[in-house]
Amino acid sequence: MDPGAVQLLLVTLRNEKVGKQDEHSGVYSLTRELLQFVQAVPTQNTLAEIDWDDLIKLAIETGTTVLLSVLINEQAICLARYHGKQLLL
Repeated sequence: MDPGAVQLLLVTLRNEKVGKQDEHSGVYSLTRELLQFVQAVPTQNTLAEIDWDDLIKLAIETGTTVLLSVLINEQAICLARYHGKQLLL
């Protein structure tokens, strides 16, 4: 990374209060405020939790049944299903 890009990154981290520079040594470090960002990230979501709203929206917009599936050992496993106006037969 070129020095200009590094400087821009460090200044941005400092301005966003997630990075700081020691007055005496000039060394940069991350701040405790960064922990707020880290703690806000979910540690685990299932595919069904992540995509449920999109699944419903797609079913309503298309009027068809929408399935959320994964492929495990060459077999499709249905995780979620939302019926639209036209039922899937």
